[in-house]
Amino acid sequence: MTLGGLRQMYDGAPKTVTVTTDPAGLAVTVTYDGSETAPSAAGAYVVRPRSWSRATRSASGEFLIARILYTTPGGLASGVCDTWAAACTLQHALDTVAQNGDEIWVQAGTYHGGFDLRSGIRVSRRVRGR
Repeated sequence: MTLGGLRQMYDGAPKTVTVTTDPAGLAVTVTYDGSETAPSAAGAYVVRPRSWSRATRSASGEFLIARILYTTPGGLASGVCDTWAAACTLQHALDTVAQNGDEIWVQAGTYHGGFDLRSGIRVSRRVRGR
């Protein structure tokens, strides 16, 4: 079995991975942290597909539902950074809000201070409103 779609963006809707079997078309049950219910919350989940066929090998992986966090040089020093209107400082996003798999959108400008970027967090330069 091969897993696909292991990193998806958060939008509040349940997210599922894709499973390709060999031979094709086998029935597969997928669990997310042990539950068959597809997760909708941002975060990391252990995903394990299972087929009752002995012809397949099992697989497992990490499934990330990532959020976009918005930052501006004059942003808020608190909050969840989930829209441009509620954009926070880069320091707040990195220190308090960001989780493994999240993507931080950074508005153009001057940012002061030293920043420690943890593994699993992406930073992208974005123009406000785009």
